[in-house]
This record gives sequence, structure tokens and C-alpha cells, in this order.
Amino acid sequence: MSSNTPDRLLRTALRVNGAFSGLCGGTALLAGESLASTLGIRDALILPVQGGGLVLFSALLFYIASRPAIRPGVGLAIVAMDLAWVATTAVPLLLSGWLTELGTGVMLALSAIVTSFAALQYLGVRQIRLARASA
Repeated sequence: MSSNTPDRLLRTALRVNGAFSGLCGGTALLAGESLASTLGIRDALILPVQGGGLVLFSALLFYIASRPAIRPGVGLAIVAMDLAWVATTAVPLLLSGWLTELGTGVMLALSAIVTSFAALQYLGVRQIRLARASA
């Protein structure tokens, strides 16, 4: 596969997202209960459960990035999943008033990173579509 293929941006974004999600998921699995109190999350099981989900999500992203072709709809589904995480996890926690100052900072940073992944993945999908349209 050439380094200038139309799906290069999407594949790269999926791999980086997968690595980041796996790192966060593993951390949440291994240290979730202690992190929860530091961040101000009231239910200590939230982070380990979410960590397991992130590890699975990471595996899915690496699988998709390894496929010979990535359908644009699959890329858009990942964009939607990332934005759904921000909307259903980060925003409610930020609005809850539960988080410590550190927890608020971490959640804002995670939200910005995940939103950035969604934007890069969306741009990658657009590149694939534009290449197909001009072919």
C-alpha cells in the first residue's frame, strides 16, 4: 500500500485513536478504583467497566485499520461513537459537579482529544470520498 493512498489519514487516525483508547482503557482497568476517587467519580466501578469497553474499542479500531479497504460508512460510525462518548460520558460528568479540579481537567482534555480523533477520522472519510468521486 502506497503512503499516499486516499485512506492514509483515516487509517492513521484510527490507529492513533486505537492506541490512545487502549492506553486509557488499560489504565482504567488496572487503576480505575483509585483513579475514581482522585478524579471525583463517585462509583468506583465506572472506570474499570469503561476501561474494558475502551480495550474492546481499541481492538475494533486496529481491526478496521488493518482491513484492505475501509468503507466510508464504517469510518463515519467510528466518528459517531467518539462523539457519542463525549456527549454521553464527558458532558454529564462535567456537568455533575462531582469531579475534582483534576477530574475536570482530565475530562476536558479527554473530551478534546476524542473530539480531535473524530474530526481527523471525518476528514479521512472525506478524502476517501473525494478520491472516489474524482476517479
